Amino acid sequence: MVAVRICLRDDNVLTNNPESAVLPDFSLGTYYYTNKYFIGLSIPMFLTHELNQGKGKYELMNQFSNYNYFFEGGYYFVLSHLLKLLPSILIKYHPDNVPQVDLNAQLIFKDRIGIGAGYRNKNTLVGMLYCKLNQQVKISYGYDFATGTTGKYSSGSHEVILNYLFSYSRNVKGPRQF
Repeated sequence: MVAVRICLRDDNVLTNNPESAVLPDFSLGTYYYTNKYFIGLSIPMFLTHELNQGKGKYELMNQFSNYNYFFEGGYYFVLSHLLKLLPSILIKYHPDNVPQVDLNAQLIFKDRIGIGAGYRNKNTLVGMLYCKLNQQVKISYGYDFATGTTGKYSSGSHEVILNYLFSYSRNVKGPRQF
């Protein structure tokens, strides 16, 4: 995936910054899945952007010490013909920080409705719910609540996701012919 970010600066604190800039970025990842399990690895945002005050422009950099590494995996347990259990793990690693581990579990009913809970090692509880309307549309909701010392300063965060899968009904051959 190649992402291009366009940043528009409208803050008086940032008056020395360019009004706008094109900040290219690259990410790398791999994901393998079957009907029973999935595993993945990704390294998002390879490039770092730093403002050169003398030139008034952003410069691209590639600093290995700034990379974030994401590892994920999960396994589907079939409890009955209507119900599945999906425990999963997500590990986020940065060389300068303590690794963050998310442990999650979801109950999936008829492959259409899911409800789950999770725990993040930084004292955060997570609740999640989703509904798969059809083969292309899924609506999800998540709620994170900090339980540690920061919990008294935050009332949690809400996340709503609308997934749309562009699927094609035609069976086409791959671009490689050799």
